[in-house]
Amino acid sequence: MPRGHNARGWTAAAATSGRQAQRALSEAAVDAARVHLAQAQIRAPAAARVLDREVEPGQIVQPGAPC
Repeated sequence: MPRGHNARGWTAAAATSGRQAQRALSEAAVDAARVHLAQAQIRAPAAARVLDREVEPGQIVQPGAPC
């Protein structure tokens, strides 16, 4: 086996380069997710003011379930 190669024939530099490329792709995906989250808007179907809350923050609810 030539010097600098592992059992699969890759050099340490090539393996490191691959890891760096994967990290760059992962960081780009995280950045894109942050942009999408920042652009997300929750809109009410009509302008109104909440007078009474039936649930508390952090409470888990199901669609169609009575409050």
